[in-house]
Amino acid sequence: MLEMALKSFLTFFVTIGPIEAAVLFAAFTPKMPYEQRRAIAIRATLIASCILAVFTLFGDPILSELGVSL
Repeated sequence: MLEMALKSFLTFFVTIGPIEAAVLFAAFTPKMPYEQRRAIAIRATLIASCILAVFTLFGDPILSELGVSL
């Protein structure tokens, strides 16, 4: 159980790349006001979460329909 949890966390961490995303965010928004940067960060997080949720729920059926196996 612990092994599967660690493997899942590692896969999630590598896929999302939070350190790289934070560096890119800081590089692209240095002159923006705090409120605008916060709004962009929240919006990006919500969009990424929705995409992850959709593919978590429907990824396997889509791949099966396309004939792709893991």
